[in-house]
Amino acid sequence: MKHTSKSVLLAGCALGAVAATAQADELSALKAQLEDLQSRVNSIQSAGPVISAGVPEGAGYMTLRRGSLETNDGPVNHNFEEDRGFTVAITPTADLPAPVTEVSVSGYVKADFVYDTHNPLGRSASPAAVAIGGGDNETFAAFANQSRFRIRSRSDTAVGQIRTLIEGDFEGSGLGTESFRLRHAWGEWDLTPKLTLGAGQSWSTHYHFAGEIPTVDFGGLVGTSGFNASRSQQIQLKSSTGPVSWAIALQDPRNDFLISGAVEDSRLPDLAAKANFDLLGGQFGVSALVKEILVGRNGNGAGVFQDSDVGWSVSAGFDMPLGDVVSLHATGSYGDGTSALTGSRGGGVSLNAAGTKLKTVESYGFAAGVRLRLNFDSTINAAYSFAHQEDDAVINALLPGLSQTQQKFVVNYIWRPASRLRMGLEGIWAYQELQSGADDDNLRLQFATWFYF
Repeated sequence: MKHTSKSVLLAGCALGAVAATAQADELSALKAQLEDLQSRVNSIQSAGPVISAGVPEGAGYMTLRRGSLETNDGPVNHNFEEDRGFTVAITPTADLPAPVTEVSVSGYVKADFVYDTHNPLGRSASPAAVAIGGGDNETFAAFANQSRFRIRSRSDTAVGQIRTLIEGDFEGSGLGTESFRLRHAWGEWDLTPKLTLGAGQSWSTHYHFAGEIPTVDFGGLVGTSGFNASRSQQIQLKSSTGPVSWAIALQDPRNDFLISGAVEDSRLPDLAAKANFDLLGGQFGVSALVKEILVGRNGNGAGVFQDSDVGWSVSAGFDMPLGDVVSLHATGSYGDGTSALTGSRGGGVSLNAAGTKLKTVESYGFAAGVRLRLNFDSTINAAYSFAHQEDDAVINALLPGLSQTQQKFVVNYIWRPASRLRMGLEGIWAYQELQSGADDDNLRLQFATWFYF
């Protein structure tokens, strides 16, 4: 009997052990299933929402994510917002993580508030807008015309990547209008991994960016290679090989002739080229432009010109960091018959008294400044710029009110109090001297906000 009881007891213990083991195995399996499910949920969340409707033929899925395709917004309005905008990505299959097409939408609302001490300058603090002898006229103004909208795309094809940019603002003609204005309409095709073909309207190839410094004022500094001629219609070939990049382009001829009763045209496109070099943690840029100038008098008939010449412009600039906090910036331009490209907005070319002989006029300009980066979110910037066109008797006689010398000094504090919000406070001194020798200036205080989307 005792032997039987022992057998029963041992059998019960064995059954209990088996049951406990089975229960433990079930719990382990359930835990593994939960971990696998959580891993899938995390993957879906990190990939962003999946949109199944309207997927093009041959595409696997579409995703929407925060951020745009751009990395830089140009020299005047430096980009603090790395995550601004929205991008729609089209991917052929889930097994191919790299999207074949991406389209991003971004932009900002910019509100400006300006106070002019005695000489109202309008929406852009250009020295050319300084009225001579206008007297004291304190003025406050507010506007939002410089708000901007941008669409970019990037598509991978069998023959190279294709990129596009369409961008505009509401500056219109800049004369009090509020109509939409096209800034950029640009397309690029990577012919090879290092060679790109571009066409449309974008920054002039004569504009090398090096030496620029950010300003709150939309007009930026005078005396730079991009002043008054920063965007051009063109076809461009560019390349980047390590620390060196270069570009060459044929551009729409830019008229720079202001003598009353004369007309200017060109049989040839402007030829522009530039090169940029990464140097000691900064960059150095050079550029040049050559153009044909044809001049005649109104009434000669279409295609009838009385004289021709060659205009040209060269420019160089650099950005040089002095540690992590301070950086130096400088740029200069010199030209003959191309004053719009050197920032002086003078006559550019002149005619003799009979209107039969063309004479090009030399001009030059420069800008220099310092940038103090307090932290990632804020900077203090200061810069002085100067532009001048050489004296010309015919221009003086016919257009004594034309600008000959311009100067501009700015100091600002630009900071980011929150994500996708930027603010700037700037003091501006603008000065203009006319061909006649008369001059005047103005002091402006400007505050601006950028609300990015």
